[in-house]
Amino acid sequence: MRALAVLAALLAIPAAAAAEPAIGKIEARLFYEASGRLSDNIAPPAEIALFNTVIGEGGAEEPAGDVLVAVTVAGEAGSFVETPLTIRVVAIDDGSVLAERKIEGLLLSALGSVTRAVFVPDSTCRAFRIEAAIGESKASAEIPFVCGE
Repeated sequence: MRALAVLAALLAIPAAAAAEPAIGKIEARLFYEASGRLSDNIAPPAEIALFNTVIGEGGAEEPAGDVLVAVTVAGEAGSFVETPLTIRVVAIDDGSVLAERKIEGLLLSALGSVTRAVFVPDSTCRAFRIEAAIGESKASAEIPFVCGE
């Protein structure tokens, strides 16, 4: 009988809530067409001239028409997160969606993070905003591409 009372008491204690997952950082890298390399991060706070990147001008080391966007989610080390991560890339000029990815089922590493990505083709002549969300955590970054003569 005493064992049942102890079990009932233990079941009444609320489990410690796991840390809610949160957006840790947003990065963007140019995909260099001549070499197949990726650039250093171009998302803020990086400072790089993104003028005529498609033909290798500005701060680009070589022509780059595509971008790889990566979002890091942080939370409890080793946990499985069922809450979906959404990554959207939206053109600033007209609000059109250039790329979108919804990722369900994230396994955080022993360090308490995981990084997932979306590829954004033909995107280096339009300024865009990266929007990332998981649960209540939201973050964004603007990438100010410009093309002209």
